[in-house]
Amino acid sequence: MVSVNGYYRDLDIDSYIEFLNKQGLRGIDRIAVRIALALKADFRNIILYGAPADGKSTIATYTLDYIKQQYGIDWISYNVDEATTSYNLFGGFDPSALVAGERRIHYGVITKALKEKKNVLLDELNRTDFKNISKLMGFLSAPYRLVLEESGEVFEYPKWFVLFATMNIGDEGNFSLSRAFKRRFLIIKVKYTELELKEILEPLCGKDNLLLEMCLELYKFTWQLAEEKLVLFGCGVGHLINFIKALKVFQEEISDYSIALREAVDMTVKMQLVDENDIFTLQEVEKRFEQEFFRKYRAI
Repeated sequence: MVSVNGYYRDLDIDSYIEFLNKQGLRGIDRIAVRIALALKADFRNIILYGAPADGKSTIATYTLDYIKQQYGIDWISYNVDEATTSYNLFGGFDPSALVAGERRIHYGVITKALKEKKNVLLDELNRTDFKNISKLMGFLSAPYRLVLEESGEVFEYPKWFVLFATMNIGDEGNFSLSRAFKRRFLIIKVKYTELELKEILEPLCGKDNLLLEMCLELYKFTWQLAEEKLVLFGCGVGHLINFIKALKVFQEEISDYSIALREAVDMTVKMQLVDENDIFTLQEVEKRFEQEFFRKYRAI
């Protein structure tokens, strides 16, 4: 029988979920349990993957806050984008010092975290060219070592170190991560069941059962469009929260309910899911919204 004696083996799942709930996170218990089990089983390279606005960064942030509270290990984050290079993540000679004739080392977010005993969150990991982060391959697999050539420093993978990353469906741009690289992570998909959505949205909808019903329908309908490859992803929770806020205001300001509903859906949902430059896809998506959503609700 294999024994797991990882650094986070004693993590208390109930305490962790209670901590998340106290931060206002609802409907995430199932996802939280999977994260907790992964940490207890000594998986410490974890990607949260899913639609934009589905709370991945928030869940990762509060998970790292919980680790800080329970284990005393702080954390730092970095938003990866198209301009991210190896220098940003790992470091090298400081260019400003080189101009002055000095050789001073700049530590990137990961080397800085390792020197300061901090965990790391890399937000939207797949938004940069893989060659810029390929140095992580050796760190995340045997011999679990990162070398900063400019200084000659060798960073071993500490037993306490947790590397969280998030990836959005559809945000790959012109880049894609190596499959071998992704295998170095445990990938947890963030997506919600109807019961979880209700738990999240009911407090915002209050007694307006119709509003809650429309939110659930938008989630189901847009993910059906995603399955049909008309859009890259369906609604995220954040889109639905924005829809609720927008519709409540628009109903007060616009006398025609159908117009208020259409404006709220268009601004907070439809145009978040489809590229307005792809005119043919946009026309098809608009037609489907007319036939399958607005027809059902605009007359109410």
